[in-house]
Amino acid sequence: MEIFTYLGQPESKKPKTQFPTSARTGSLDKWSIDTSIKTSTNILSNNNLTCRSTGGSHSYCLGSQIWTKGKHAWRITRDSGGTQWFLCGVSRKETHQDTSYNQATVWALSSANQRYMGGVSSSMTSNFNNGPIDVLLDCDEGKCTIINLSSPSTPYELTGIPKNTPLVPHFGPHSNQQFTVTPLKPRMFGHQ
Repeated sequence: MEIFTYLGQPESKKPKTQFPTSARTGSLDKWSIDTSIKTSTNILSNNNLTCRSTGGSHSYCLGSQIWTKGKHAWRITRDSGGTQWFLCGVSRKETHQDTSYNQATVWALSSANQRYMGGVSSSMTSNFNNGPIDVLLDCDEGKCTIINLSSPSTPYELTGIPKNTPLVPHFGPHSNQQFTVTPLKPRMFGHQ
């Protein structure tokens, strides 16, 4: 009865209760694209959640939040350039070359059918055209799962990521394209 009474009252009139009433922390990570670690040809807007690549070649940008434990998810909506080369995955939070996919601290997939695992490239079949694209990082399992919601029957997995590695979202837009990132609750991964 005490819980129902508490829940039924407006915030300003909530009674004291013996049960914990604090909101859970960490249910949704709030982060954006880091303004300081990115290629100079990437322009950020929309509270640093939208990136526009203005260069004619490879570029990269990183998320602002570092994770070492737990599950974390985000959605990438390609606002323009949906058929151009695109890279998504995770990396250490550090300065990379514009061709960041060659770095030993990047685990990502590209729309050019390449998987990058700590600096080692291998071929695979992928479809990143259109989207949106969802990414789920499981730090505890050392795994990153990526799915294109326009063809949800094909999830892609990056496994063998060293556990306890400090990781951030990693994006590599090519040429003139724009994308927006939206942090998600992990349970929302793969659901529109």
